[in-house]
Amino acid sequence: MELEFRRVDVAAEMRRLRDFDKRVFSQGDLFPSAYWRECEVYWMLADGKRVGCCALQEGEEGELWITSSGILPAWQGIGLGRVMKAWQVALARRCGYRKVLTETRAGNTRMIRLNESFGFRIVKTLPDNYLDPDEDGVEMELVLSSTRGQ
Repeated sequence: MELEFRRVDVAAEMRRLRDFDKRVFSQGDLFPSAYWRECEVYWMLADGKRVGCCALQEGEEGELWITSSGILPAWQGIGLGRVMKAWQVALARRCGYRKVLTETRAGNTRMIRLNESFGFRIVKTLPDNYLDPDEDGVEMELVLSSTRGQ
């Protein structure tokens, strides 16, 4: 299988992004169109098919936020999430970020374990951060050895 990450023209592909979001996440986790426009977004392609998507956003000095990561249900469980996470961390290193941050539902143990396997650690609990269904969130960070923004 040939894998590739391709930058999304958010304005031109808003409908595809919104449709993808609905296929991967619960109703309460969907991004509004305005938020997608604030992010740098990438498709994960497998043999030319859109199978995953991630949204990134620059945070405070030297921080990269992974604001969304998703793999279509039919493509989950075969290691594509691990490939996407490796690509995200490599991109952060290549761009000189000093820290990568992300958040997820507290009950999303698969994502928490995946992040931890890359060296992320939980830095705070976010009470009642998610709706539909109601759930706490956890913020996770990975400290890199870069000096960007310092």
